[in-house]
Formats: sequence, structure tokens, C-alpha cells
Amino acid sequence: MFLIHGYLHTMNGSPIKDGFIEMRDGHIASVGSMADLSNAPSDAVDLKGATVTPGFIDAHCHIGIEEDSIGPMGSDCNEATDPCTPHLRVIDAVNPRERCYSEAVDAGITSVVTCPGSANPIGGTILAMKTVGTRVDDMVLLENAGIKFALGENPKRVYKGKNQLPSTRMGTAAIIREQLIKTQKYLEKKEKACAIIGKTACKCNARISKAGRFWHLKTRQELQMEFDILGLITYNKKMCNDLCQKYIGFGRQLYMT
Repeated sequence: MFLIHGYLHTMNGSPIKDGFIEMRDGHIASVGSMADLSNAPSDAVDLKGATVTPGFIDAHCHIGIEEDSIGPMGSDCNEATDPCTPHLRVIDAVNPRERCYSEAVDAGITSVVTCPGSANPIGGTILAMKTVGTRVDDMVLLENAGIKFALGENPKRVYKGKNQLPSTRMGTAAIIREQLIKTQKYLEKKEKACAIIGKTACKCNARISKAGRFWHLKTRQELQMEFDILGLITYNKKMCNDLCQKYIGFGRQLYMT
């Protein structure tokens, strides 16, 4: 299939003022100037000078978690019950069937970075995804694309009325600073634990079923880190199952191979 007589922005040099696009199996096979196309197929689509660009990327939005025209039932943008929620994940709230995705595609937006709202100084992890699909796992480009921080008026506005921290920019900065310091200490403990475990690491594969997802843990070091158990422990099937019961919940299964 050919698209002809388009004004093409390839993002690689100057635009092609009168260009063509060759499509094969739903993908762009080639682009070029009409002057280089000797014979256009009879079924070619004439763009009549229309502008053609790569898909747009919306680098900051709330698509999929602030659903259009649904009201409170579709509002998952802000967990305004705790000002510090770095453990929240946008992917857990995205509704891929929300109509704004099709509206985005109609506007030429093919990729988005959807974020938690700005109610909390630390709002949770950010998701980069495509705008086409019906299953969020198939649309993901980068599950942990970043983490949302808010430093402006929103945290003050949300929490001042609740008579709790933060009601000022000082409070917002203090919450972020405190969490970053906790993170540094946590990483230091992990590094010490890994150094100990690395001396006696055993070769094992563990598959843990959690909320319908499978994590493939290849070493005892990874298992140690996943469960956040600091210190040297001896792994065996019974202990792993005990850990599985304790940290994942009753009924989850751990398989050792």
C-alpha cells in the first residue's frame, strides 16, 4: 500500500514536501520523495498535501486513571489519604478500555506517560504505555518510568483542610526529604545483606504466584531482596513456603526447581 503526495515529517532532517509512504503488513517499509517514485500503484491513497508525522507522545497525563464522564467510580488519580505513597503503581488503576484512549489515537497520540495526580508530595510510580489495546499488560512500554513528586500548591490545598502535614511548602519538602533518607538507609541495608548472602548463594529457581503475576527469581539473593529479609538465612523448600505464606498470603504457591 502506498500513501502519496504527503507533507512528511520524518524527524530525520528536513520535511519531505511532496513525499510517499510505503506500507507493508501494517508497518512503514519506506518513505521518500515523489520524484523518486517512478510509478505509483493505481490503488495508492492520495494525501493531497496533508501533513504526516510520527505518533505524538503525551509526556504527562492522567489517561486511564481519571476516566471521562464516570465520576467518582472512575477517579483513581489521587490517593489523598496519605501524603507519602511511593508504593502506589499507576498500572494497578489503569482502565485500558476508557474512551480517552481512542480519542487520543484519533488525535495522533500513540504513546502516553500517565502519572498519579499531584495531591501527594510523593504520589507513586509513573507508567509509559501505548494508546492502542484492551489489556494493560500488552500496552506497557515501561512500567516504572519514574515517580511522581509534587512541590506546588496541590499538596498544600489537599492536606491543609485536613489539619495535617503538609500545609506548607516546608512540610512538602520535609516529607520528600525524610522518605529519600529512609530510602538511602534501606539500600545500604540491602547491600550489606547481599554481601553476606553472596558468600553462600545457592542455585535455585523460584516461581512465585502473586495476584496473577509470576516473578522468576533465579537466586537466593533475589529471593532475599524480594521479601525484604535482611540477614543470612538458609533456604529450603519448607522455609520458602513459609515465607510465601507470610509475605504473599495464604494459598499462594512457591515452586522450587
